[in-house]
Amino acid sequence: SGGADDAGCGVLGGACCVGATPCTGILVCRAGICSACGRSGDPCCAGDGCNVGLTCEAGTCTGCGGMGQACCPGTSPCATGSRCVSGMCSACECTPGMREETPCERCGTRTRTCLDSCTWGTLGACSDMGECDAGMVETVPCERCGTRTRTCSSSCRWGLATGCTGMGECEPGVTSTSVDGVSCGVCQAFECDSACHWSEGCSACTCTGGGPSCAACTAGYHPESFTCSLACGSCAGGGVNQANCQPNCGTSFRSCAACPAGYHPESFTCSLSCGSCAGGGQNQASCAVNDDSFTSCAACPAGYRTSGSRCSLSCGSCAGGGVNQVTCDRL
Repeated sequence: SGGADDAGCGVLGGACCVGATPCTGILVCRAGICSACGRSGDPCCAGDGCNVGLTCEAGTCTGCGGMGQACCPGTSPCATGSRCVSGMCSACECTPGMREETPCERCGTRTRTCLDSCTWGTLGACSDMGECDAGMVETVPCERCGTRTRTCSSSCRWGLATGCTGMGECEPGVTSTSVDGVSCGVCQAFECDSACHWSEGCSACTCTGGGPSCAACTAGYHPESFTCSLACGSCAGGGVNQANCQPNCGTSFRSCAACPAGYHPESFTCSLSCGSCAGGGQNQASCAVNDDSFTSCAACPAGYRTSGSRCSLSCGSCAGGGVNQVTCDRL
């Protein structure tokens, strides 16, 4: 017979009945006896059911939800302070809603928030940054090509700059008619270069203008060429009576007269712009500013010593095996 009432079968502690329903209710048949189920250590009830806080493992209800235990079924798989990871309850990284700040560049901070899953969210962008990285040393320019340094403090703020060091002789672009006891001629000046050093010679111009003159060029100017002009009168016999005057300045220029003070003749040539070169002579000088060392078709000027001499065709003839070019070095 297969009924639940036969010989007391199917009840708690009774024999299991024969048929599809061996035990009543949630009781389970174990070793031929209807046994209680669902409690810790009990068999799992029908449908693998267990009491709250337990889970069915290998047919037996075992504890779940605690740290290191299997995750419980349902919406609260783990106890507070733990989370379900790969079926096991593991410790939470953080408490949901908690905020954490971590340092970032230039004394700034990044913030992250604990998610409902007890894990940290993504770090935010670096904020509240200072001016610089602590310990950084910066070099900044100061007067006459000098430099100052300043150091970034532990609070990422620039400290006070040091005094200006490594300064040059002058400010770029400034001119002076006299440097270290050397004076320039009219219309000439030393010029401070981009490295804050004075030019070697008086190459800067302090004069402007010039142009045609019916008389000799005034001080500070040289004749660049000659011509005949009715405005200046008669040019009897094919002569010239007007000079085109230009300032004595720049690194070099051509002159129909001797080179002015501060310049030396690099070469001589015959130029029709300067007039006639009767007898094969030369009437135009190529003038270059005097620097620390140069070669000249004339004797070395005051303040220089002659360190060598030779014959150069650029300076003209060396009749009889003579020399006509010297090397000049500043004393």
